[in-house]
Amino acid sequence: MSKATIVFSNPQFVYIWKVVGNRPQGTLLAFFSMAGSISRIVFPIVSSYIIEYNSIEAVFIILASLLAASLVTVFMFRTTLSNLSKKY
Repeated sequence: MSKATIVFSNPQFVYIWKVVGNRPQGTLLAFFSMAGSISRIVFPIVSSYIIEYNSIEAVFIILASLLAASLVTVFMFRTTLSNLSKKY
């Protein structure tokens, strides 16, 4: 797989390459890819369990909570993220 294919299929890797710079990136990208793969396995199982024993609304509430937590985290660390992206 070429670098261009990875960039266009996974745009989040561009940010990692930009932050890490010329340092070794293989391990970081491997962990990032592994986390994405594991989430594709775990999420359907967990959401099915939640729907079975609770309701589909609970899944949406949990997803909305995770989204809100992510937005708050990015907002809290926006200066650090901005400095890291300007560094390289």
